[in-house]
Formats: sequence, structure tokens, C-alpha cells
Amino acid sequence: MVVKASLFSQLLDMIPRNQFAKIVKEGGYDKNFKKFKAWDQLVSMVYCHLGQAKSLREISMGLGSIQGKIRHLGTKRAPNKSTLAHANMRRDPRSSRRPSIPS
Repeated sequence: MVVKASLFSQLLDMIPRNQFAKIVKEGGYDKNFKKFKAWDQLVSMVYCHLGQAKSLREISMGLGSIQGKIRHLGTKRAPNKSTLAHANMRRDPRSSRRPSIPS
């Protein structure tokens, strides 16, 4: 059986999850978020840029349309618009300014 990963999945696989988790833990970026973790936000924002989404609705609906495959991206469910808005407003943006993860 041949298994083909989506281009989106292959792109996310280039980010070392264990190093990303270490940076998130050290910075405390998930501290005030119970369900919507930093990885979920990263997946959403990468989707936003690749899909050229113009609104939170487009991100939410687009990720929702791949609901069966979203677990393979490392997230449990597509975020709601309000969850994305809250995370984008409240999560420390310095988490994305961290020096690049070495390969």
C-alpha cells in the first residue's frame, strides 16, 4: 500500500516537533491555553499563509474541510474563529520570533 502525505503535511514535518515543544515549554507559551496549543496555532497560521486565507472564517472552514486528516497534522480539531482570534490576540508573539530551529 502506497501512502502519500499532503504537501502541507510534508511541510509541517520539516519542523522538529520535539524542539518546537521544548521552545514552547521554556517560553511558557501554552501556559494560559487549555486546549488550543501553540502547535495548533502554528498549523493554523501556516495554513493561512499557504492558502492565502483572508479571514479567520476561511482558516477555520478550510481546516474543518480536512477534518478526517487533521489528526495527521498533529492537531485534534479545526479551531473555531473565536479560538483563533483569542489565541492571536493573547498568545505572546515573541514565540514566533525565536531564533530558527537548527536542522
